[in-house]
Amino acid sequence: MKFKNRANGTCFLSPHSDDISMSALYVILEKVLPEPYYLFTIFSSSEYVDISKVTEYLKDKITDTRLNEDRMFSKALDMTFLHMKEPDCLKRLGFVIYDSKQNISSSYVERLSNFVALKIKSYEISNIVVPYPFGEKQHYDHRITRCVAEKLSNNLEINLYYLDDIPYSVIDFCDNLEICYKKELNYSDIVHKIQFMDIYKSQMCDYFYERVKIFNKERILKNKWKNC
Repeated sequence: MKFKNRANGTCFLSPHSDDISMSALYVILEKVLPEPYYLFTIFSSSEYVDISKVTEYLKDKITDTRLNEDRMFSKALDMTFLHMKEPDCLKRLGFVIYDSKQNISSSYVERLSNFVALKIKSYEISNIVVPYPFGEKQHYDHRITRCVAEKLSNNLEINLYYLDDIPYSVIDFCDNLEICYKKELNYSDIVHKIQFMDIYKSQMCDYFYERVKIFNKERILKNKWKNC
């Protein structure tokens, strides 16, 4: 499929609050893709906070807290914030699935993509960016979000780009993907990124900080068989 050559804005499709802060800060800061920028969080309804902070937040206020953190992050980076109040995996199922072979309902993906498509079309967005889960351990919500992005790309004929799925994984190798942006992060870059990650006070933990330091790079990859 040959996509239309449009350059009207980029949507960063985030499974949860905080994911884009870890995978795409410099992609955003360095204006790699066309502006304006939109942060769109799919699974924003949640009862999860970092275990060390459970006494600091009322359970029925956690979703509002996470939405406010997304709004602060978006404002700091001059992005428009959009979201669905879709419950995350933990809230839907009572546990988190990391099995890369777990079945994903096509009707569920269809419902989510239909909602997101209305916003994409109303803002006339031309590009969508999404984390690409890789390897054996893949967060279920992240896999679903990738499916939503791919469905949107095909149905709306908009350009699709992938990010490494930090803090969980980086794309080790994939024949049909090529890197079109890469930034190795030095110490000051990582400190800068952590300052933005700190906006998500309810969710950040030592594990996330350490993983960002280990995966000290940011990349955008595109499908080289499509005209992105």
